[in-house]
Amino acid sequence: MKRLNKVVATAAASLLLLSTTPVMAHGGHNNLIQLRAEVTRLHLETHLDAATLSSFDENKDGQLTQTEFDTQLPAIKQWLQTYFSVRNEAGELLTPSLFDLPVSESEPGKSGETRISHVHMVQQYAWSLAPTLKVTLKPFEQGKRLLLFKEGGFFMRPLDNEPLELTVSAPAQ
Repeated sequence: MKRLNKVVATAAASLLLLSTTPVMAHGGHNNLIQLRAEVTRLHLETHLDAATLSSFDENKDGQLTQTEFDTQLPAIKQWLQTYFSVRNEAGELLTPSLFDLPVSESEPGKSGETRISHVHMVQQYAWSLAPTLKVTLKPFEQGKRLLLFKEGGFFMRPLDNEPLELTVSAPAQ
């Protein structure tokens, strides 16, 4: 009985820890769009696979190389803003305080140049921009799900073919 109580307590502590910390996955195997309302910022994160970024393959050889990715980075960021947008209460489009697209998985390509297979997208918006932010997510890949973290809780829902608009307020401090 004592051992069972310890197992239950450990499981409960693990669940509590999981609900208060971000869930991470490696590389492009993550089909989640994570939206976290943190004390100082709104954090948006997802993974993109090479097929999603195929329009940025400059020579149309079926590979997105590191060079093509680096050259196309401003255009890729602009393209992503059509799928992930954050606006203030007046409806004005906001610029993220952080917008990073690190390559999370790559491999040697046919020509010997690094071929990108997955990219990790991270955007952050400071609550000082507005205490309430309107987030619009448009599906860009099949099978994506939204995982929203706010004030120690979270919910998940699949994204269908229609844009999803959420109003997110800064968490209580």
